[in-house]
Amino acid sequence: MEKVMFLPAIPSQPLPDSVRQTLYPLPREQWRDHDHFLTSDARPLLRNHASLKKQARQYHGARRTC
Repeated sequence: MEKVMFLPAIPSQPLPDSVRQTLYPLPREQWRDHDHFLTSDARPLLRNHASLKKQARQYHGARRTC
């Protein structure tokens, strides 16, 4: 007999402001200006992500640019 394991549903609620500000002290628009943004291997991953987004827009017929 197999045991079936049920996982409880995790509620999807926004973080309280105090917790969010502790985790993400800078607004998203200012991330690129931070000294430690995209160090090491993250920069090529971001480039690849942008390229994949552009390909997806072209594939789905969108006519806008990055």
